[in-house]
Amino acid sequence: RGSEILNQLMGRSPQLDIVAIVGMPGLGKTTLARKVYDSEHVRYGFHCRAWCTVSHVYEKRRVLIEILKGVHGLMDEIHQMNDEELESKLKKCLLRNKYLIVMDDVWDVEFWNDLKTSFPDDRNGSRILLTSRLHQVASEIKPERDPLSPRLFSQEESWKLLEKKVFKEECCPEELLAVGQEIARLCQGLPLAVVAVAGILKKTEKSQISWKRIADSFSLQNI
Repeated sequence: RGSEILNQLMGRSPQLDIVAIVGMPGLGKTTLARKVYDSEHVRYGFHCRAWCTVSHVYEKRRVLIEILKGVHGLMDEIHQMNDEELESKLKKCLLRNKYLIVMDDVWDVEFWNDLKTSFPDDRNGSRILLTSRLHQVASEIKPERDPLSPRLFSQEESWKLLEKKVFKEECCPEELLAVGQEIARLCQGLPLAVVAVAGILKKTEKSQISWKRIADSFSLQNI
């Protein structure tokens, strides 16, 4: 999926474009977006980049300041500006620059309607990358394109990731194999659930009894 996102971000279309990653919590949307954002292709492919977390409680001022800090660096004066001045400043900073803005954890289309005038379209290949757990939000913002969605891991992939996180380069001991694979299965294909439970297992005594206890009490809500 990373290569697919990169293709859309680095595509030849000159007009400002929006790329969306959607899916349930734990699928690794933010991890995937961060990997692309930090990639060499993106670092050298855009004049400026910024990352902001929108979250459920959307605060326009906080988001504008977060983007401005990413695009223009830390500036004391932006904290003295009102919302209109912040919007104007952001637009000026982005003008004539090929930019990438990542908006992580978007819950409502309201934020885009509120901010879109701050993102100029100089037809130079600028992009907005957003993540959301809500398919409807992505569809409202970019109705003409299906959003990208990371797939669930297979049971085998979940186990391989769990084994690697817990044992690094070593293999899982034979006596922990069955219970380890059961714990991987209980992660229901969610990569972040696998990573979280691996963190617990690393700190737990590597015995069948200890791992069985974790498998018996395992629930996604407790991770």
